[in-house]
Amino acid sequence: MSGVYGGVVVNTTNNEDVSNAINLHGSEDESGWNQMLPNATLVLLPTVLAGIGKHGQMMCEGDCALHRSSQLFSFRSYLLRNILYPNYESISKQLPAGYITFSLPGGSSRPHEVSFFENIIPIAKDLYGEEKVKVVDMAKLPTFQEEAHLAMNTAVFFANHGGGSSTSIFLPWGSSVFLYAAGAHAKYKDGPWIDIGKKVHLDSIFYATSSYIRPTWIHENERDDVVRIAKMLQSEYKRTMESWIERGIHTNDGQIQD
Repeated sequence: MSGVYGGVVVNTTNNEDVSNAINLHGSEDESGWNQMLPNATLVLLPTVLAGIGKHGQMMCEGDCALHRSSQLFSFRSYLLRNILYPNYESISKQLPAGYITFSLPGGSSRPHEVSFFENIIPIAKDLYGEEKVKVVDMAKLPTFQEEAHLAMNTAVFFANHGGGSSTSIFLPWGSSVFLYAAGAHAKYKDGPWIDIGKKVHLDSIFYATSSYIRPTWIHENERDDVVRIAKMLQSEYKRTMESWIERGIHTNDGQIQD
């Protein structure tokens, strides 16, 4: 989930510094990933900046992980307050629609590994109706506001493991996310981008510790088992609805669907 929201403007008169920043943060060499740019006096965040690509390497065990769920949910609220400013308070009080949302991997850097969910989307529409199922390429949405608002109204979210799953940060408490993993982006792997000693890849750590959303991993050899995936979808949708009702939240149509 190496996603970035918002943007950075560097207050510097040296164009070479900006070029160096692009080269540094876009290259394989990340030795200076957390360093301030030379001659930069100010970094402005017009909306918000967020990235957790390093999350797996900063993971820990034991007491230091306590309260991480509440901290991550507070981080979600912080993002939404910025992205939806000045309308966050009114939007957050609206009843969620309870969508099943499929995030298509348009423009993926690994097209041979990702799924476009062709075999499960028709089943979801048969189960819940055309209006409840949203099939969206998030990269083509005109604004972050629209992306965040869609996620806030989603009960079950389907995405590919990696940057395309970053929208799930905005999911409501008690919602579910299905993560399709494959190849180099499988949940477990060897290599530098792992939690030390765990062999857990990137955003696996986020989903394992967030607690406010429920992750379900679908690996490459499991994608064609649509009967199983459909049953899990129904189970997760029901669990989300029950979770929302326990928290005093109902969908905007007031229904629980099995």
